Amino acid sequence: MQDKELEAKILAEATRAGIQGSRVYQVNTSVDSKVENAYVTGLMGTRRIVFYDTTLQNMNRDELLFVMGHEMGHYVLWHPAQRIAFKSILILVSLYVAYLLAGPVIGRFKNIWGFAAPSDFAAMPLGVLAFCLFCFVDQPINMAFSRHLEHEADRFGLELTHENHAAATAFVKLMQVGLGVPRPGAFFTIWFGSHPCIADRIEFCNTYRPWETGQSSKYEKYFRPAEGSAGPPLSSAQNNEH
Repeated sequence: MQDKELEAKILAEATRAGIQGSRVYQVNTSVDSKVENAYVTGLMGTRRIVFYDTTLQNMNRDELLFVMGHEMGHYVLWHPAQRIAFKSILILVSLYVAYLLAGPVIGRFKNIWGFAAPSDFAAMPLGVLAFCLFCFVDQPINMAFSRHLEHEADRFGLELTHENHAAATAFVKLMQVGLGVPRPGAFFTIWFGSHPCIADRIEFCNTYRPWETGQSSKYEKYFRPAEGSAGPPLSSAQNNEH
């Protein structure tokens, strides 16, 4: 990463989140796209924290700290593994339901369709149709679980950084770059919304402050004290660097 001061802050944030031994990389995505992204990936010696340069150009340091706090939440809370496990279970349940329905349905219409078992090659179009139908039915369940994980990653990022205002403005900037709709309709949200709508995320960022009322934070057990402090690492705002 070219900005060494920001790199130091990100590494300090990673250490507090329990992600040691990471390296920070800057990917020059702007040569091909305006898409903004950041992520944490890898295991043991391969851990890496990655920013697209488009994200670095569009956001200030406090916003970047929250964005990376969100991504660290995905990593620390094992969200990728949860997604794989949840999707696998959903597929297995769907296949079992298809297995239970295949016999009765094919038996009822075998004279019309011309085959009597799902193993018949002639049943392939029916299998493709059933697959598409199950994907359509499963989609709202899969999207609801994805929105839950994204919401919890937002919570993790806020608890790690306490950057409520920066988090809200980061989402505003993401919405502007992505030409997103602040609060899309119910059908789109249920079937295609992998993330909570931007309006809800901004409202959550502006209101979620358990540390100000003495309440315990949900994920504080994952955090290590910052050097010389029992609280969160100092942000640029807290250092009066505006």
